[in-house]
Order: sequence, then C-alpha cells, then structure tokens
Amino acid sequence: MVEPSSIGRLISIASRQSSMYMNRRLKKYEINYTQFIFLMNIYKTEGLTQEAIGEKNFIDKAAVTRAVTDLEVKGYIIRKPCKNDKRAKKLYLTDKALGIQDQLIENINKWEQSWITALDDHEKAILFQQLSTMVEKNKTTIANIKDEKGAKK
Repeated sequence: MVEPSSIGRLISIASRQSSMYMNRRLKKYEINYTQFIFLMNIYKTEGLTQEAIGEKNFIDKAAVTRAVTDLEVKGYIIRKPCKNDKRAKKLYLTDKALGIQDQLIENINKWEQSWITALDDHEKAILFQQLSTMVEKNKTTIANIKDEKGAKK
C-alpha cells in the first residue's frame, strides 16, 4: 500500500516538474507558468475578472495581482473596469497574446504527451477521475477550515 504522504509528495513533485518544464519553455515569451495559466483561462473565456481566475485556480490575491500586472505591462492583456462593479477588472487579450496562443498550447500539449504516453487509455481515464475527485474533496476541506478567530475563510 502506498502511504498518503508518498502520494502527496509525488503529486507535489509532478506539479513542480510541470512548472519547471513550462517556465523553461515560456522564457522566450517573458512569462512564467502562473501567467501562462492566466492566459489559458482568458483564451477560453475572455472578460473574466482576475478574482475569478484566482479563485478557479487557487492562486492567492497577491500572486494574482502580480501576474496580471506583469501581463499587462508586457502587453499581453488589458484590464477594463466591470460595468456592475468598478472595483473589479475584466481581463482581455491583446493581439500580442493572440499571436502566441498556438505556440503556448503546443508547449503544454508537448509536456502532457511526454509523460501521458506511459499510460494506456484506461489508466488515463482512472487518473483523471481520481485527481478530479481529490480536487473536489480538497475544495470542501479547504472551505471548512476555520481561521484562528473561528470564522471560515
């Protein structure tokens, strides 16, 4: 039987390996893996708020602000005030971001193919289902954690 700490360790290592690979591939675009995640979300749904992307990907507000600011400075996105809430900013792609979309997708596909080929289709389906179950369970666990004052975070 595999110890739970071993599973967590392996998931953590795989995550760090993904970050390392993608950061090396993304260097020529002057973006990092976190910024890549933001761009992928905006490619899928333009006009998302930075808060929505942060929540969806479990990225803290400070890291969200840094990533969005850097993407804006580098000319990949523009922020526009939300009509309903002027404090919220919606994120939109620039031509520069649209110009590298295919290359970014190719990089993530190459990475996934480099390790996923070790699994057959049945194993891939099981892995995806199990990881999805873990992520959903973790959301509930995190939502139920109380801060030091007793209020849910």
